Amino acid sequence: MTHAIDEMVSQRLFGIIAGYEDCNDHDDLRNDPVFKLIAGRRPTGDGLASQPTLSRFENSVTPAMLQRLIDFNIATGVERLKVHHGDVPDEIILDIDPTDDATHGRQQLSLFHGFYKQHQYLPQIISEPTTKHVFLAWLRPARLAYKFWLIRRSGPTMI
Repeated sequence: MTHAIDEMVSQRLFGIIAGYEDCNDHDDLRNDPVFKLIAGRRPTGDGLASQPTLSRFENSVTPAMLQRLIDFNIATGVERLKVHHGDVPDEIILDIDPTDDATHGRQQLSLFHGFYKQHQYLPQIISEPTTKHVFLAWLRPARLAYKFWLIRRSGPTMI
C-alpha cells in the first residue's frame, strides 16, 4: 500500500499533539476512525501508515532537506518582519534563549545538566520578539553552559 506524504505528516503531527510521541503507538492508531478523518480518509477506509512506514519516513530526511527547511523558516521570518514593519528594519533584535526539556529513561543525546539537576535536552531558541517568529531551534549538547554556545556561534548577522 502507498501512503501519501501529507497523510503521514498529518498522522504523525496529530499523534504527537494527542500525546502519542512514539511511532510504535501508530500500529494501533492507524485504524482509529478519528485519525483517518484527520488524514483525509474515510473512517471505514484502509488503515494509515504503520510504525515501520512512519519510522522510514522520519529517517528519510537528509541534511540538505533540513537546510532547505531552515532557509525557508528564515525567509518566512524576514517576510513577517516586512509585513509588520513595512520593510525590513535597519536593526533587528533577536532573543537567544535556552529552554530546558527534561528527559526520562535513556533517550539518545540526553545528558545531565548540573544547573537544572536533571537529564535533559537544552535546545537553543532564536526568535524575534515583535512578530514572535522562531527563526531557529537548535538542539545542542545539554552539558554545555549557555555562554559557551553563544560565544562559539556569535559572528556575522544571518539576515
